[in-house]
Amino acid sequence: MKREIVAQEEEPKNTPSAKHVRDIVSRQVETVTGNQTVAAAAAAMKEADVGAIPVMNDGHRAVGMLTDRDIVLRVVADRLDPQEVAVEKVMTPGVISCVSDQTLTEAARIMEEHQVRRLLVLEEGSNRAMGIISFGEIAVHARRALAAETIKEVSKPAAQD
Repeated sequence: MKREIVAQEEEPKNTPSAKHVRDIVSRQVETVTGNQTVAAAAAAMKEADVGAIPVMNDGHRAVGMLTDRDIVLRVVADRLDPQEVAVEKVMTPGVISCVSDQTLTEAARIMEEHQVRRLLVLEEGSNRAMGIISFGEIAVHARRALAAETIKEVSKPAAQD
């Protein structure tokens, strides 16, 4: 029996059935500071079982993300000592984020626009980090058409200047 998959339109924003980031966000967010060592950050990532960790400044504002890819390409491949290298030297500066009251469609569009697979989620009003949302979570909770479009756009090669 052949199954036909029909793409449905996304729910309009603020309808009762529109899912919001706050409904699915992983709320256990570990963070590190830029002056911590990469080894300490990697240990925190291992403990939390995550591939990315927000880097915060002293004022608890996100200033970057450290990913497992950053560690491999900027520490391991360059044969640097993770016990000596500060996170701020190898992190990806800047943070792509969304706010907890945004819809999954809006979060997916941010991922597409910036070609990222994870977003830091900020609490509405306070802008404090409340969690991280990944493409995988959107794929599980959003409509198939949104998940398919998001992965297509996120996976495109970056434009060359």
